Amino acid sequence: MRYSTLASWIALAAFTGASAHALAGVVRTPGDQDLIVDAGSGGLDVTTEDERFSFGVHGRVQADYDSFDGIYTDNGKTGDEAEFRRVYLTVKGKAFGDWGYNVTTKLDNSDNDFDNATIFYAGASPATVTFGIFDPDFGLEKATSSKWVTATERNIGYDVAPWINGSDQDLGLQIQSNLADSIYASASLVSRDGLDDVNGKAPKQFNARAVYAPFHTAGNVLHFGIDYAYRDLGDVDFGDNIDTGLGVHGDAGDNDYDPVLTRIAPGTHYGDDSVLGAEFAWASGPFSLQGEYLHRELSGDDAGYDDVKSDGMYGQVAWTLTGESRNYKFDGARFDAIKPENPSLGAWELFYRYGRVSSDSAVIVNDIPSGAVDGENKAYVQTLGVNWYANNSVKVSLNYNHARVDSALENANGDDSGDAIMTRLQYVF
Repeated sequence: MRYSTLASWIALAAFTGASAHALAGVVRTPGDQDLIVDAGSGGLDVTTEDERFSFGVHGRVQADYDSFDGIYTDNGKTGDEAEFRRVYLTVKGKAFGDWGYNVTTKLDNSDNDFDNATIFYAGASPATVTFGIFDPDFGLEKATSSKWVTATERNIGYDVAPWINGSDQDLGLQIQSNLADSIYASASLVSRDGLDDVNGKAPKQFNARAVYAPFHTAGNVLHFGIDYAYRDLGDVDFGDNIDTGLGVHGDAGDNDYDPVLTRIAPGTHYGDDSVLGAEFAWASGPFSLQGEYLHRELSGDDAGYDDVKSDGMYGQVAWTLTGESRNYKFDGARFDAIKPENPSLGAWELFYRYGRVSSDSAVIVNDIPSGAVDGENKAYVQTLGVNWYANNSVKVSLNYNHARVDSALENANGDDSGDAIMTRLQYVF
C-alpha cells in the first residue's frame, strides 16, 4: 500500500469536512436557483432549491487491528495485522431531476479500484434503473453498508459463495423498486469478464431479491426476504476452492490459514452455479434480531464430477444499552446507522452472533472419479462484540471470535479451534 498517497487522501477528506462546515447554509447565485449547502453529515452536499441538481462528497475511513491464534494460523501461534480495512471516497449527485451518479473509489490499495461507479435513472417510477459497477443485491447484511453492519466483518455464511454479492469491477444493469409501502424488489444482470470461457465469452450472472417489510421504521421492523443468484460456468476454466476466513479479515501472511471446505479441481468440469437465500429481521426499540440462510449448488458437468452442495447461515441478536434504535431504510431493505441521542455518552451496543458453514468435501484427483472423497466439512464461529457510536461520524468496535472446525479441517499444528480479537476505529463523513 502506498501510505503517502493514502495519507494525502485522508487529509483531503478531513479538509473537505471542515470546509463543508464553514460553507453550510444558502449560497446566493446570479441565476434563478440558489444553492443549499448542507454539512450536517460531515461531508458536503450542494443542492439547487428545486432539487433537480445536486452534488455531494462523502467517505469513510476504517482502521483495524486483529489478533488471532489456533485455527486462524497454520502453526497455531498468534498472528496479527493492523490495516486500513476501508478508505473510500464517494462523489455522488443528480442532474435534471431523474438522472444521477455515484462513484466510490477504494483508496486503501495501490490499484485505487472502484467500490462502485454507477449512473442511474429514476424517471420510471416506481423503478430505478442502475448501470455500471455495483455489488449485486443478495442478502440483508450485504445490503447494509459496511459502515453500519453490527460486527466488524459480515457473516461467514457468504464465504460459501462470495461471488453472489461482489462487484469484481464488472459492469452490470440493475432494476429496483419499492411497491405498496411494504415490498422491495430488485433484479440484476452482470457480465463476469474475469471469468471468460475458453472462447473468450464472459458468463452472465443473474440476481434477484424480494423483501416483504410490513413494518420498516426505526425501532419497528419486520423483514422477510428471499434471494437468488445464478451463473453458468460451462466452458469456464474454473477452480475456485470453497473456503472460509472464519470471520476475520486480517491475515498472518505465509502463516495464515483459511480452512478449505471443498477443493475444486481446475478445469471446465462444472456448469450451473446457483444460490438460494432467505432473510429475516425483527426490531423493537433498542432490541433487534436478524438471520440469513443460503444454499449453493454447483453442478458437475463431466463424468465423475459430482454436484457440490454448500450451506451458510447466521443468527444475530443486538441490544442498544443506551436505548437508541437501529435505523432501517425501506429503499434497499436494509439496516442503517444508530444515531446517538446523548452527545456526551454516545450510543452503546452489545451483540452476539452465531455462524455456520458447511460444504461437500468431494475432492477429484487427476480427473479420476475414484479420487472423490465423500462427506461434509463444517465450520462454526461465535462472535461477541460491543460498539460505541461516539457521534454520527465516529464508531469504535471491539469483537471477540471463537471458531471451531471439523477434524478434517485442522491446521498443520492439529488445531481445530481458535480465537480472535478484532478492533476498529471508524470515521465517516
